[in-house]
Amino acid sequence: MNDLILIESDAKEILDDALSFHEEITGERLPISSEITFIYSTVAAMLSQTKAEMNQVALGNYLKFAKGSRLDLKGDLFGTRGDRLGANRARTTMRCHISSIVERDVIIPVGSRFSKGELIFKNEKIGIIESGSLFADIPVVAEKEGELDEILIGEIKISIDRYDYFQNCENITPVTGGADIENDERYRERIREIPESFTTAGSEYSYIFGVKKASSLVEQVAIHSPIPNIINIYVVGEDIEKLSIEEKTKILSEVNSIKIRPLGDKVNILDPTFVNYDIDVEYTTYDDFIITKKVLEDNIIKKLKSFTSNFKIGEDLNIQDIIKIFKDEGVKRVNLKLLKDIKISELEIAKCNSISIKYVLDEEE
Repeated sequence: MNDLILIESDAKEILDDALSFHEEITGERLPISSEITFIYSTVAAMLSQTKAEMNQVALGNYLKFAKGSRLDLKGDLFGTRGDRLGANRARTTMRCHISSIVERDVIIPVGSRFSKGELIFKNEKIGIIESGSLFADIPVVAEKEGELDEILIGEIKISIDRYDYFQNCENITPVTGGADIENDERYRERIREIPESFTTAGSEYSYIFGVKKASSLVEQVAIHSPIPNIINIYVVGEDIEKLSIEEKTKILSEVNSIKIRPLGDKVNILDPTFVNYDIDVEYTTYDDFIITKKVLEDNIIKKLKSFTSNFKIGEDLNIQDIIKIFKDEGVKRVNLKLLKDIKISELEIAKCNSISIKYVLDEEE
C-alpha cells in the first residue's frame, strides 16, 4: 500500500463536508443519529472508495507506482527497448552418441526433439557428429516457455527424432534458464536504465541494459575493460548463482548485435570469481528472553538468507553486519566461528554456502 496521497479519500472528511453543506443550504444542523445523516454517510463511504481508486490510478502515472498494464505503457514510451521481457525458455546441452565411427558427418537436423516425460527440447542450430567422432554436444531449448521443475544432468535420455546411427543421448548440463514473464519490480528497474542505453559508443550502461534485456535471469552485471576494445561482462543470477553456459551464450549473441556493441569491441560474458564462506554461529540469550528458540532461530535464519543472497559484485563482507542481525533480535552474545571480514575485489562476489546457528548456555551463568 502506498503512503503517497494525491487525491484525499477520507470518508469522515467527506461526511463532515456533506453535513456542513447541508447546514449551509438548509440552516439545519443534522444530529449524528438522523436518517439523513445515515444516507450522507453511506454516500460518503461510496465516494471515499471511488476517490481511493482514483488515487491509485493517479499514482500509476508515475514510474515508481505503476503496475501491470500501466507499467507497460511507461515502457512503451521507449519503443521496443521498453518492452517487458517475455517468458524465457530453459536450455541445456545434449550429448548425442552414434553406435560406431563412420566415414562421413552425421547430421542432426534443426528442430530435432529430445524429451523427458511431457517436456520437449529442440536444437535451434544444426548438429554435426564429425567423421571419426562418436558424439557431439548440441545446445537445445525447451519447447515450452517459463520456469520448469529441476532437471539434473542425465535425466533427458529420449530422442524422438532419431538421427543416423543413433545409439543414445543425455543432457550433460542441468536444465536452467526457464523463467516466467518479467515481474513489475524488475521491469520497473530496467525502464529506469533505458535512457543510459541510447548509445553504441561503448557506454557501460548500454552494455548493462543490453545484458538484462537479453536474459531475465541476470540479477547483477559488472563491466570491466582490461585493455581498450576488450569488454568483459560479468553476470550473476538470482541468489548469487552462476548462469549456465547456454544462457551466457544466448546473452553473448544478443549483446554482440551492432545495435549494442561498437564495431571495434570484443565482448566476453564471464562469471565473477566466487569467494565462498560459511556462517557457523553460537549464540546466547538473556535470562529474561521470552521468545521461543524456534521462533528466534527462524527469524534469524530468514534475515541471514536475505542478507547473504543480496551481496553485490565487489562488495566486502563485514561480520559486524551479521552480528547486528543477531543483536537486532535481542541476542546477548554472538560467536562467529572461524569467519572473519572478507575483502572482495571489484570482480569477485561473496557466496554463502551454508548457515548454521546453535544456542549455547551462557558461561557466566
